[in-house]
Amino acid sequence: MSGNQSKPTVGLRIDQEDLDRIDEIAKMSGRTRSDVMLEAILNYWDIRRYEVVKADINQLRIELETRLAGIEKKLRLSSWQYRPTQM
Repeated sequence: MSGNQSKPTVGLRIDQEDLDRIDEIAKMSGRTRSDVMLEAILNYWDIRRYEVVKADINQLRIELETRLAGIEKKLRLSSWQYRPTQM
């Protein structure tokens, strides 16, 4: 593999107010601007990943409840319509 591979990029829009806040946090915490920015980006990604996972879980729960309700309805109808005779 060549060392010239393209890497995925992240579009990030930072205005002067954001930079001022990042500089303030860096100064107060004794860290570099880069460290503070990296932490902010990683926190943002964690939040987005959590939201996606949470949305997926909620969607799966809804689908499961819908399917279970359909199965339950079919079972009620079939047991009402057909009752085997006991010997």
